[in-house]
Amino acid sequence: MHKRVKCYLATFGWQDDGLNDELIKLCIDMAAEEICNFCNLDRVPKGLYYTWMQRSAGKFLGTKYWNGGFTETDAPAESVTVGDVKVDFAADDPSTKKFSDLAKDLSNAGESEMLRYRKLVW
Repeated sequence: MHKRVKCYLATFGWQDDGLNDELIKLCIDMAAEEICNFCNLDRVPKGLYYTWMQRSAGKFLGTKYWNGGFTETDAPAESVTVGDVKVDFAADDPSTKKFSDLAKDLSNAGESEMLRYRKLVW
């Protein structure tokens, strides 16, 4: 799963530097636990493999984003002051919102598929 999540992250432009392996493993474990708890199962079913991969990638991207792992230097400048050089970036940058939405959507991927595997527990 670790290798698959890294390949999936690469489709979004993320480049593997080897420094995030433990975080990726943690996100994989978190996604597996979330799926198992939702479905009331001991392990992730084979049919939810890609849901597991998407949720793992979403958790990784969200964690990196919210912890400042991705910079917003590509955001458009909102104001520029020449004296004492001050640059303020736009807070409502559409690309930042798109990235945040992507991480959220991936973290919640496969809910309809997970319902198919959900077991009732008394």
